[in-house]
Amino acid sequence: MTDAKKQDFMLRITGANRTGLVVILYDMFLEYMNELKAAVPGSGDFKKAIDYSRNVLLELMDSLNMKTEIGKNTYSLYRFADRRLIMASIRQNTERVDEAVSIMQRLRDAYAKSVENDDSPVLMQNAEVAYAGMTYGPGELNTDYSGAGANRGYLA
Repeated sequence: MTDAKKQDFMLRITGANRTGLVVILYDMFLEYMNELKAAVPGSGDFKKAIDYSRNVLLELMDSLNMKTEIGKNTYSLYRFADRRLIMASIRQNTERVDEAVSIMQRLRDAYAKSVENDDSPVLMQNAEVAYAGMTYGPGELNTDYSGAGANRGYLA
């Protein structure tokens, strides 16, 4: 993942509520799937993309409420996607990965719609506010952290 993508995810995480964080995890998973498809089978990038995407899946699995029927059904879908990634790792190809991507894309879209109805507060209350925009230089990203250090850490 490029540094610009990592920075984008970090900025999104600092301003996300509970449902928004789940959508970000789905977006990270899909980004790693794009990297997996672009990687040469057997290469370090191929293995890294599988490992990172499986880590995201594990995080999604850990966040489920297994006491509900929806949680149990969603867990089954995550396990299916995980098995597809394991097979891709064993066989060193991405033949069956598209099935996992399709499922995860549909789940991501469902969560993205529910973000609009989630009025829970932003989880990182004391995070810096960052504004980013293009500078005069080609491809340069200028980030301004307004009030850096003014509202960080624990409030007593």
